[in-house]
Amino acid sequence: SINPDHLESAVRNLLDNGVRHGEGKPVDLVARAADGGRVSIAVRDRGAGVDAKNRERIFDRFFTTERDRGGTGLGLAIVRAVAVA
Repeated sequence: SINPDHLESAVRNLLDNGVRHGEGKPVDLVARAADGGRVSIAVRDRGAGVDAKNRERIFDRFFTTERDRGGTGLGLAIVRAVAVA
């Protein structure tokens, strides 16, 4: 079972990331019941995507391409930690 506050934090981080990188276009969120009492959550923005050189690092703590705009590099790391837990 997942802590509801942790799930909310993860979903908010995904949505925030989608809005910031979605180039002003809509962001979709789809949540579905999955097998074994699990939930599948997908967030999709319509931005340019993640640069190939950054793909392996986007879930690493403190990695950000937006340090100059206040990015801490913690948002997607939190999402990953919640998903793994």
